[in-house]
Amino acid sequence: MTIPSGTVLTFPQALTNDDLAEFLSIIGKQALFDNAAVLNYALVNGSGTDAVSYGPFAQKTTTSLGTTPTIVSAAIENAAPTVIVLTFSAPVVASVYATGFTCTVAAVARTISTVVRQVDTAVLHLTLASGVTVGQAVLLSFATNQYSQVAKTGSNLRSVTGEAFVPSFTNQVVTNNTI
Repeated sequence: MTIPSGTVLTFPQALTNDDLAEFLSIIGKQALFDNAAVLNYALVNGSGTDAVSYGPFAQKTTTSLGTTPTIVSAAIENAAPTVIVLTFSAPVVASVYATGFTCTVAAVARTISTVVRQVDTAVLHLTLASGVTVGQAVLLSFATNQYSQVAKTGSNLRSVTGEAFVPSFTNQVVTNNTI
């Protein structure tokens, strides 16, 4: 079997490096030793992210990518019912901030028209195409580029101080403070 370069495989049951190694035995040690396969993945451990690579001749390399930015809060305030204020645990940077974000309001997709990083570089303002009203449930999702993914379909939103990508998330509850 051939897996195209850049394909992202997810192993949700792999909770440790040993579990992941067992799952990845499908690649085959011989392919790694024969330099016919290269495997890269990101391992989030504690507050940091490590890039792990099995390259030519099955040589393993681990590189620290720095602190992994996580969501501290997500809220819409009454004074600005079209703006989600998304605060991370660490400053973030991206080439295009809007890439990778999707939103639903009252279970209906809502367009995010712009995303702007603030002076406090740990804060993003996501502007919705229309305002949110009292009591509407707002959910935010995000798709990242994961480490070494060739087919970059998500965001490259990452830590300013390293290369730790903001992890993907689905249906993050946004506090709706409209009155």
